[in-house]
Amino acid sequence: MTAAKQAARELAARLHRRRRQLGLGGVDVLGPAPAFFARLRGRYRWHLFLRGADALELVRHTPIPLGCEVDVDPLDVLT
Repeated sequence: MTAAKQAARELAARLHRRRRQLGLGGVDVLGPAPAFFARLRGRYRWHLFLRGADALELVRHTPIPLGCEVDVDPLDVLT
C-alpha cells in the first residue's frame, strides 16, 4: 500500500470520528478513492469528498496532515 493511500485512509477515519464527536450526521465522508490522474508529477494522489451543509465545519475542527490539500467547492476534480 502506498503512503498516499494509507494517509488518505487515516484522514478518512479521523474525519469519521470527528464527525461523530461533533454530531454532524448530515455530512458524508466519501472515499478515499484514487484521483482520476492517480499519479501526477511523481506523486500519488487520493481524493476524499465531504458532502453536506456542515462539511466546512468538519474541516475546521479536524487537523489536516502535512502534504494534504483541502479544496472547498472545487471547480474541477480531474487535476
